[in-house]
Amino acid sequence: MSRTGIAIRFTHQDSSSTLSPDLTLCLFRVAQEGLQNAIKYSNATQLSVHLADDPDGLVLTITDDGLGFDVDAAWGQGLGLVSMTERLAAIGGSLEISSKPGSGTRLTASVPADILPITDPAPLTSLASA
Repeated sequence: MSRTGIAIRFTHQDSSSTLSPDLTLCLFRVAQEGLQNAIKYSNATQLSVHLADDPDGLVLTITDDGLGFDVDAAWGQGLGLVSMTERLAAIGGSLEISSKPGSGTRLTASVPADILPITDPAPLTSLASA
């Protein structure tokens, strides 16, 4: 995605958990779809992806400085938003989309702590290489 000419920044908060392959793939696909949507539709110049532990679980946040959109009007117009929501729901997570025309977009994918599988102690950085 770096070939688009849009600056994409990935940051993460180290954690002592290793995510299961299913959860890692889910978050990777959500990030991939969120970034593709931003690149294709937002006219953004800056994209940010952040992965962090949260008191309630794990949070993946994608933000852009683009045009923004009416979330209610866009719902059901394509498969991207629906597929991200369904992917997260399948693992017990959720997706929140905050946007309005003229103000960029923020996607927040949340995975509750009680479903986070801890397989061995290693940093969350493995998602960056998925």
